[in-house]
Amino acid sequence: MGKVVWLVEGDHMRIEGVIWLRDVVDKLAFKHHVETDEVEEVLSRHGEVRRESSMAESKAKNMPNFASLGDLVEFFDTHDLGEYWDQMPEAHFEVDIQRRTHLFALDEELADKLTEVALSKHIPSAVLINSWLREKILAQT
Repeated sequence: MGKVVWLVEGDHMRIEGVIWLRDVVDKLAFKHHVETDEVEEVLSRHGEVRRESSMAESKAKNMPNFASLGDLVEFFDTHDLGEYWDQMPEAHFEVDIQRRTHLFALDEELADKLTEVALSKHIPSAVLINSWLREKILAQT
C-alpha cells in the first residue's frame, strides 16, 4: 500500500488517508488481481484485525520491546510483519479515508528539470505534474 495516514487516540486508531505507492498498486493489480478500492473497502468493513497463526508459525521471531509507537513503526519499515504476527495484539481501528495520494518514481534528471520549471512558475512540482498530466490525458481521449 505504501503509507497509511492514521491517528492514535489511546488504544484506538483512526485511518484517514492512504498514500498509494504506484509499484505497490501495480503489484496488487498484476500479481494479486486486487484494486485499491477493494483494499479500502475491506479496511472500511473490518475495523478490527485479529491474529492468525497459520501464516507465521514457521517464521516466528521474538519481537523486541519498543520505547514508542514511532520506534515500532520504524522497525516494521524494514522488517516482515509476518515473522512477528503471532505476537501482535488485537487492533481496533476506525477507517474513514478522506484523501488518497499516489506516488510515482521519476528519473532524477527529469525530477530536477521539473522542479526547475515549477520554481520558475512559482508553483509546487505536484501542481505542475498534475496540470501537465491532465492536459496529456485529455488529449488522448
